[in-house]
Amino acid sequence: PLSYPQAGNVLVDTAYLDNPFTGAGEKKVLHVRLRNTGSAGVNELGVKVIVNNIQTAATTLAVDAQSTADVTFDMVTKLSKFNTVKIVMNDNPVSFDNTFFIALNVDERINIVEIKTNAQPTPIQQVYANRQVFNCTTYDAGNVNYSAVAKADMVVINGLNDIAPQLRTALRSYADAGGTLVVIPGTDANLQAYTALVNVPLESVATQPQLALEQPDLQNPVFQNVFEDKTSRIAMPSATPVLRWRSDQSAILKFSDDQPYLSVFTQPAKIYLFASPLDAAHTNFYAHALFVPVMYRLAASARVAHDALYYNLQQNFITVRAD
Repeated sequence: PLSYPQAGNVLVDTAYLDNPFTGAGEKKVLHVRLRNTGSAGVNELGVKVIVNNIQTAATTLAVDAQSTADVTFDMVTKLSKFNTVKIVMNDNPVSFDNTFFIALNVDERINIVEIKTNAQPTPIQQVYANRQVFNCTTYDAGNVNYSAVAKADMVVINGLNDIAPQLRTALRSYADAGGTLVVIPGTDANLQAYTALVNVPLESVATQPQLALEQPDLQNPVFQNVFEDKTSRIAMPSATPVLRWRSDQSAILKFSDDQPYLSVFTQPAKIYLFASPLDAAHTNFYAHALFVPVMYRLAASARVAHDALYYNLQQNFITVRAD
């Protein structure tokens, strides 16, 4: 019998973007992890990145035997819409897996409309202040631009005690058409108006001390890739609820008494409902480290089509944009 020598091989193990929001015009950093499955190390391995058939970056690196090596590439900023990306190596003798294909679909800014009554800047305006990613516009509840609401990716109702019938009708039409609503009640929320808006039976909560929030469920997609250390418990924020609804075991965030603090209802649009206002008298959630990733994920969910960078042959299902 012929003895076949062990052939060395380097392949692309993983590729991901530094920022999951690939907005047009913003800097993008592509992280690539290379894996050497061979028994000998590889030196001076050439790796280059080709974007839309134009080479944009190149480097050389060493990958030890049976180990991985990480490398980053700064992507060109003038990308829009759909782009083809290839990671190409000069690895021999196995050459059939030397090209790794990525689809880099660049979104425009996420359009967010906030409707409020407070003239002061709100946590919503602050968390969505990154103009490269978000286009956040704020309206007073008595002077809403309804055409802007209809075109928004996400509408945030923030701190309203009452919701006028005309506004409620416009918001229900927006939600029924597939828009994403984030509902943050006011201190003295009109139960009937809020129930009609979210189409979920609600109850008012009598005055009570603030309750701590329970540790988040790390299996929830909202918290995917948020925590580097998934074993340690973190200090959680607290809140005083003004609204309560049925028990929700799949709530994004819950109080320590197992009641929901932040839930999502799909009907068919996504409606995110908070149990308390986002002010200092009711919660410190807006000042907590969880606030930014949670609110970014809510905004990301407002985009109907989010394509993965790539798929592999072990995946049973893939998502295809079907405009």
